[in-house]
Amino acid sequence: MRKGARSARRLRAAYSQYAAANRNWLCAFRDLAVEIAPRLGAATRLKFSLQLAYLDRRDIRLHHLLDHAPDRLRPNGSLSDFVGAVDQCWSEEDEGLLGRLRPDYRELCAMVASVKAKAEEEVMGFREHLDAVSKTERSLELLNAFQREVERIEREVWSA
Repeated sequence: MRKGARSARRLRAAYSQYAAANRNWLCAFRDLAVEIAPRLGAATRLKFSLQLAYLDRRDIRLHHLLDHAPDRLRPNGSLSDFVGAVDQCWSEEDEGLLGRLRPDYRELCAMVASVKAKAEEEVMGFREHLDAVSKTERSLELLNAFQREVERIEREVWSA
């Protein structure tokens, strides 16, 4: 098997596991925030749906870059550096090409723009609420579990 194919498969596996862990953490944090302040539930769900849509968009972009320009992702650093590189090396040319290749990507981007406009509207007390939730013992447990999972992925998949 070619080293490049093995490497691409390893990168996809590591990213897939990272993205799943990130989604799990975001959903658990969202659910905790809603549980603590149900009156802010609609705003919380909207704002977190935007974060989840950003993850979906990054998923599609990552696979596009691995298929069309893998050298731009530089997988030699940490997993978090690799994930960040997807957004950092994304270009207008990539955006145009992917939009032409995948109508579902165009639809996702339109949905992101629509949700973003609504999610950015100020909701009285929302920031303070998220700050308070982020300091709770349960939130810290969720964050620590996410960080442990990222460390496991780096150890078992990323560095393999």
